[in-house]
Amino acid sequence: MKKNYVGIHEQIGSLKIGSQRERLQEEPLEALPQTRFCPEGIDAGAVFSCRNRELTPEELEKAIAEQWETYQPYCRELTPELETTRTCKNLKNFQWRIGTEADARDFSAVLAGNGDWVNVEIPHFGEPLGLAVTYYRTEFELTPEELEKESHWICFGGVDYKANVFINGALVGSHTGFFAPFAFEFTAQARVGVNTCVVAVENDHIPLSNSRDYRGERYTGDKIYAQTGVGYDEPLMGWHHCPAGMGIWQDVTVEGRSRLFIDDIFVRPTAPDRAELWVELYGTRVAKEDVTLDISVYGQNFSQTVFEHMAYTPHAVFDDPAVPTVQLQMERGTNYLKIPLRIPDARLWQTDAPWLYQVQLRLQDRDGTLLDARKRQFGMRFFTMDTDCSPKGVFRLNGKKIRLRGVNSQGREQRLVFLKDYDRLLKDYLLAKVGNINFLRITQRPVQWEVYELCDRLGLLVQTDFPAFGRMRRNTLTEALKQAQEMEHLIRSHPCCILCSYINEPYPPYMIMPHRCLVREELETFFACADRVIRILNPDRVIKPIDGDYDPPVSYGLPDYHCYTCWYNGHGIDFGKLYKGYWLPVKEGWNYGCGEYGMEGMDPVPLMRKYYPKEWLPVNDDDPWTPADIPGDPPPQVGGLHHYFFETPKTMPKWVEASQRHQASAMNFMTRAYRRNRKMVSYAYHLFVDAYPDGWLKAMVDFEGTPKKAFWEFRSASAPVMVDLRYDRFKATSGETLDVEVWGCNDIDAPVRDAKLHFQVYLAGKLLFAGKQPVTLAACDSTFLGYLPVALPAVEERTPLQIQVALIRESGEVLSDYALDMEVFPRERKTLGKVCLVGASKAFETVLHQEFDMTSVPEEAAEEADAVLFFDSEAYFRREEYWLALARRGAKLTLFGLPIGEHTVAGSAVLVKKCPRRSIHFLSRNTEHPLCAGLEKEDIHYWYDEKDSLITPILDTTLEGGDFAPILTGVNAPGKAKGPLVKMAAVADKPVGRGAVRLCQIDLRHRIVKNPVAKLLLERLIAW
Repeated sequence: MKKNYVGIHEQIGSLKIGSQRERLQEEPLEALPQTRFCPEGIDAGAVFSCRNRELTPEELEKAIAEQWETYQPYCRELTPELETTRTCKNLKNFQWRIGTEADARDFSAVLAGNGDWVNVEIPHFGEPLGLAVTYYRTEFELTPEELEKESHWICFGGVDYKANVFINGALVGSHTGFFAPFAFEFTAQARVGVNTCVVAVENDHIPLSNSRDYRGERYTGDKIYAQTGVGYDEPLMGWHHCPAGMGIWQDVTVEGRSRLFIDDIFVRPTAPDRAELWVELYGTRVAKEDVTLDISVYGQNFSQTVFEHMAYTPHAVFDDPAVPTVQLQMERGTNYLKIPLRIPDARLWQTDAPWLYQVQLRLQDRDGTLLDARKRQFGMRFFTMDTDCSPKGVFRLNGKKIRLRGVNSQGREQRLVFLKDYDRLLKDYLLAKVGNINFLRITQRPVQWEVYELCDRLGLLVQTDFPAFGRMRRNTLTEALKQAQEMEHLIRSHPCCILCSYINEPYPPYMIMPHRCLVREELETFFACADRVIRILNPDRVIKPIDGDYDPPVSYGLPDYHCYTCWYNGHGIDFGKLYKGYWLPVKEGWNYGCGEYGMEGMDPVPLMRKYYPKEWLPVNDDDPWTPADIPGDPPPQVGGLHHYFFETPKTMPKWVEASQRHQASAMNFMTRAYRRNRKMVSYAYHLFVDAYPDGWLKAMVDFEGTPKKAFWEFRSASAPVMVDLRYDRFKATSGETLDVEVWGCNDIDAPVRDAKLHFQVYLAGKLLFAGKQPVTLAACDSTFLGYLPVALPAVEERTPLQIQVALIRESGEVLSDYALDMEVFPRERKTLGKVCLVGASKAFETVLHQEFDMTSVPEEAAEEADAVLFFDSEAYFRREEYWLALARRGAKLTLFGLPIGEHTVAGSAVLVKKCPRRSIHFLSRNTEHPLCAGLEKEDIHYWYDEKDSLITPILDTTLEGGDFAPILTGVNAPGKAKGPLVKMAAVADKPVGRGAVRLCQIDLRHRIVKNPVAKLLLERLIAW
């Protein structure tokens, strides 16, 4: 396995969004009102204690228990027991083997059970990947009494991918698609005694071209599959982002049924007190039968009999009163009935009160014989997306505005249902409730019914994705429409299922492979067709056609982007713009969502020691180690991408600490930026809980269910009522007054009027001031509450500053609190001596004189200068020997911004390369260079740009030159070619005589007034 493998996700992270940008609009920032708080002294009644965002393990267990106490009543089933007329046996033990070419020539050998079989238990899933066939074989018995049933069925919860089912040697049916349940009748083949079942399961490559075959080759194929699944317990492939394996991955049963039975039930709420009962009856015989339905509706998790034993005879009523009512007879195949129901004073299904009803049906023939009885839980729930408003795209649950604050979930819940570990699944979802998660994006695939049923009972909203990623094969279009129908059929009865989506991250045109896949116009035609198919099954379904659009805009529906700003280095939008309040260009007049954002935080050391193969890990925790030592497909990304965000740790525990700290910090910044954005109606962090050890390290909760630091940041930032602070700088200087933005974010569809804003500022733990003021938070909106002026006192050394705010009710209840950490530097005016500026503007020279004691020396008198700063490299190269002579006598020469290309500087070959993907916000000072003395590891990070009035990237290009010693490093690939990311110099120097030549690729001209560390760096380049 290649250590420097760059996975598909890093490749996607380098994409630019949009080939149709002329159809998009980048919105300007809203002007903030000039409201200011007036802190005066210390109001003792305003002082409060900021709560710890992280709960101890004991506190977390208590919080989960409290959630269970709240939601356990909604998980009850208080309805009368419903009799059954069916027989059912579970087929669990099968034999299994991989198909051969000989099997393709002579399938009778498979039916006869010849070959080398291994025993497996259902559910079963795993390799081979790619184009392959596997066989499952089992035997089951039918007694004479069982054979008396009028029809016999073999039922599958789900088979991945194509299933051909044989009973006693006869093909009884075929099904394509991995997620949908299906059943085949085998009445004609059933016999008393032993019956044989053989299932031939076919796999294929997926359209994304990231699935490997047994030779390691990558191909595109026809399997409708995105990139998440149940996975399998094998570290190299099975753990890592759920490769497209195969198998009978859900239960298999054999059922005896009547000749006419209830095949599906759907209750569609149409008004607060009305619903339609949609029933599908299936007939197995060529006949016409008169039937009646006995219908009862009960409260499922509360005691109520809405009505019992309402008799319904199928009939058709026409709008024209002159046309008589027609009685309907049931025939062979599926018969569809719609029956009006009245549910007076219905309890609405809501996220905090998920009231559920249950409908019970008894199907009787004309003689009153009970043919079948079935039940279905349902909720009286109304979820809509309003487009008759400005901006368009407002979500409403039962008429009230709602914002979706959630997570992506992939593999974990499917694996737990696969293992029948329902207790762990319940605990995961209660943890979601603790984390202020109201919404799950079940990423890129429909899942088992057990998942949806539990979400119904816990009040968790769900988006289900059709399994498409990047592109869709043109020849699978009609199959995709069939599977879209199956998806809606699977989810429509569940009140938790509020949204569906058709494709994840459709590629821009140059990645489509148009000779094999649908181009964008054709893809949108598929959306239109799928809409019609789905809305025949459920007219009320809200559809977001694309999750994470790389070729926007889609012609209709809510715009959605994926934004990995703090992982794939500015992916989607640069950090400074996101933090300021900007968003990507979108189609005019719409709200929008962010379906994915995330960053890796490594598994804890004890978990790695417990589960990871020993050869992946160091013998001792203090031994040198890097995540590049972990193989996989893909391997952890943190080994290369960390250079964008934090310095390279040396040991495994340090890697864990640094990566989890970055994940938490980035989570804090990004989630709060989304909360402040008034048009961001939906976001989903990628990912919630990891399905496997080392499975997808962006998860905020590890494989064992232990929250990482990022979980607590998400919880704080996603509270229904949240107070926030924002300032574009994290370091400042004594004597400044900072106007810090204070925000209140309220996701409840009612204003918050009964709370006061409390604010206080601490310098090195000492309280500077504290105050409070009444505020009002708008309903389901973000409100700028005002600027908090913070006057910075004099300090003698860099000193921590913490600004704290809280929303507190008169009762003392703390709705939300938050602390913004900064540092204050002493105001110093250093003496730099004589400085010659070459190519600098007069404005910059003026700034230098404001900040330092120095004497400007003109270029013609450069021999007198102690330091020469070149902002025009050509001026240096035109007279290089002259300048080097000055260096030999002791002058410090600094060249700023060498252009991209190869250069010879002071006799040394220097290569200047553009930074990979995008410009960089972070530089490491971990070079042991004297100029870095006293600098701390995050000092050169998120610097403010005085010209643009926001945080902008620090570095566009890097340096490579053997004779130049790195002072500060960024990241790039070595040499002229692309390759693995490594540390690369951003600032470097070379001794020349008694002086030095220094190269600085950072443009400091708009940094030194508002960034104390930038000022310090310039001072050292000049004077050290």
